[in-house]
Amino acid sequence: VRPFLVSSIRAVTEVDTPRYLSISLSKDLPQTVTGEFLREFIVVSPEPEDMKITTKGGLISIHGVFETGQYEVTLRAGLVST
Repeated sequence: VRPFLVSSIRAVTEVDTPRYLSISLSKDLPQTVTGEFLREFIVVSPEPEDMKITTKGGLISIHGVFETGQYEVTLRAGLVST
């Protein structure tokens, strides 16, 4: 059985595209999990203005107004996979 882990967290900075954070998981999240639900488990500090979380399969994307600088991402315990 493969454990449910965070595979990677990376800042995505592409030309002509707003910056965002990408979290890859070792397993897919249930299709019923929404970005609003994930706010209970994901903390970004400092929190970017207009932060929005989306998910698809085993990928979580965090969008918002990310200024240049360092951000700390915390995933709280309790999130389950499919």
